[in-house]
Amino acid sequence: YQAWEATVEKDIETSGKRFVVLELGCGPTVPAVREESEEVVSDCAKIIQSDKSRCVKSGSVSFIRINPKHAEISLSTSEPTRMISIFSKAEAALKEIDRWIDLLI
Repeated sequence: YQAWEATVEKDIETSGKRFVVLELGCGPTVPAVREESEEVVSDCAKIIQSDKSRCVKSGSVSFIRINPKHAEISLSTSEPTRMISIFSKAEAALKEIDRWIDLLI
């Protein structure tokens, strides 16, 4: 996992790739998953912010948390990050996202 995370961070920094963390159904009973998602997003956002201060083109990071009752995102960051909370069941939310993608393409 750590090797994968390092590869993602390197790709964002050097290749300008976009990265999306999509978290499905992880409520407060699984805090380790929620905390890890937020940590990965925060780490990637810091890399992007650092690149911008050096005038280097870098990628982007987005965080989508889907949960019918606990979709709030407590991550507070000044780094450029798109964060979306969707209060819905995962299947319904994914179908709606798919519908929007079809409309945009």
